[in-house]
Amino acid sequence: MKEPTINIHFVTPPVASTRIDNDLIKLTQKLTKKIFNGVWQGGGILGGEFGYGVNYENDVFIMHTFCWCDKDACPWCFTPGLSDTKLRSKRAKIAKKHGGFFGEYGHAPNFYYKKSKFGIVWYKWIGRDMEFNREISDKEWKQIYGDCIKSFTSNKEKK
Repeated sequence: MKEPTINIHFVTPPVASTRIDNDLIKLTQKLTKKIFNGVWQGGGILGGEFGYGVNYENDVFIMHTFCWCDKDACPWCFTPGLSDTKLRSKRAKIAKKHGGFFGEYGHAPNFYYKKSKFGIVWYKWIGRDMEFNREISDKEWKQIYGDCIKSFTSNKEKK
């Protein structure tokens, strides 16, 4: 008797597929090599080795991983169960630092370019449920990405 063929299909959430998604992964890889001396900064399976971002800030940009610490004061966490007063206070602090979009969204951006106040949030890994605080052109993104790379690869970088 012939064994039946069994087909198994794995369904996973979306992964990086746009220029911005892929550039953010490259930015993470470059930060890991240059700033963190190649030491793995975390991640997982579905986002890939560099698909989660890193926690880094300089004068040009901020990158922060999606956070699960659930601490009331953490601007990168959705914190369920906060009282209305604490939630309003948290959202006001986020809006003051990063803009109203992120205050309404409920957490600080995972990527934020300070000069133009352009920011992105994602869920768990880069490319998954990403939202931007505004639309940008390919030309503007190219400038942002280039500025970010230059900001930590020049000899002026301060650790």
